[in-house]
Amino acid sequence: MPDSYKGQTSYAALNYNQNGILKTGLPQGLSTDSYNVYLTVFVYDDANGMTSFNLSQPVQVQPNMAQTLATMTDLTNQNSSSTFVKQMMSENIQMTAQNLMTFTSVMNDMSNNPNYSTTSDLNKRADVRESMASSIMSITITNTASIKLISSMLSVITANNVEISKSMAVR
Repeated sequence: MPDSYKGQTSYAALNYNQNGILKTGLPQGLSTDSYNVYLTVFVYDDANGMTSFNLSQPVQVQPNMAQTLATMTDLTNQNSSSTFVKQMMSENIQMTAQNLMTFTSVMNDMSNNPNYSTTSDLNKRADVRESMASSIMSITITNTASIKLISSMLSVITANNVEISKSMAVR
């Protein structure tokens, strides 16, 4: 299922439970596009037959900013009772990647929001990015796929170089 942001497309593979019910989370849309996510759904059957259809209306996916700010504090303080921090520290590399990509998207959106653009806000996001990078660097490399996933996660975290701490930039 690709989700589109103003002409940019990214694909997300989905699955279903034993009852055949599809349940998934979507990434937030861009604030500059009213948090809209445009969806095209591809359905494959067991014989590799495929059908696709576009949802006629975009889906609006907004971030929960109060939860985002609380999670940023948990990450900075390495709060071990936080569900998000536990998931970041786990060896489940797919879960870590999913959470990191979603959370980084929210932080990048905050960077473009005048309500979250003070020097203090920027420094806090830099600390969070450093904490996430440390978590990623502690993941055990098991094969080339894990190397690619770890390197792509680090690339996503460091893409906004204004929000990289000095100690992280030295590494």
